[in-house]
Amino acid sequence: TLTACAEWDPILLTSFRNRFPLAETQADVHAFPWAKWASQGIQALLVCGGISCQPFSLAGKRQRGHDPRAWQALNLLRAALALTASYMLIENVGGFSDSDSVNPVLPLLEAEFTQHGFS
Repeated sequence: TLTACAEWDPILLTSFRNRFPLAETQADVHAFPWAKWASQGIQALLVCGGISCQPFSLAGKRQRGHDPRAWQALNLLRAALALTASYMLIENVGGFSDSDSVNPVLPLLEAEFTQHGFS
């Protein structure tokens, strides 16, 4: 059962709201809705989400760590911590896991996740 959802795409958000009418929903993930949900006592077994592909794709010029959207996975970590999640599932967008010694996003994110008990 879906307990809470933050989704920017209006079609998907409408689908979630129709399929799970009792779930807390939020259209703006940048509003950090998980803080409100945690204060309401909502907990999650699993937090899942995706990150923007633009920082890692050829179309987005592969700016990686220089593009602030590259660090959106930290919001998933913040949500998982606030909601005391046991598991996280993050979409691997194309180019995200490629090695990059200049702007190493993945190793820095992995270190941050490991520090908080996720592997």
